[in-house]
Amino acid sequence: MFITHKKGLQLDGSNPTLLYGYGGFNISLEPGFSASRLAWLAGYNGVYAQANLRGGGEYGIEWRNAGSKENKQNVFDDFHACAEYLYQAGYCCPGKLIIQGGSNGGLLVAACINQRPDLFCCGMAQVGVMDMLRFHKFTIGHAWITDYGDPDK
Repeated sequence: MFITHKKGLQLDGSNPTLLYGYGGFNISLEPGFSASRLAWLAGYNGVYAQANLRGGGEYGIEWRNAGSKENKQNVFDDFHACAEYLYQAGYCCPGKLIIQGGSNGGLLVAACINQRPDLFCCGMAQVGVMDMLRFHKFTIGHAWITDYGDPDK
């Protein structure tokens, strides 16, 4: 997990924190500049955390496979663990943690906020893959069987 904040931040659990994740399709999340993240850091004295989750490509194919198909729950568990680390390290508390993800990350946010609502104050699930029984029947959903499996089997 990459954690960004201004120098000298007090680790007293009171900081608004945005935890972003994806965790799928062998996509690696690497550090990078974002003007909107900078606005979050500066405008709200915030913390930005970017999770590296199983299912992504950060640590090779075994890491990716450990978060795909029947192992998808591992991705959600990893995200929960990131939230718990942020609390234990003093970055924030549950009332100050927002989670965000889009597409596969939208599924991540929806699953996590439903499984562990005690960990987060808000979830932003952007264009999430939410219909896990029929996703393969719409648009490019057939290509997602590699990560989610085939619901017809």
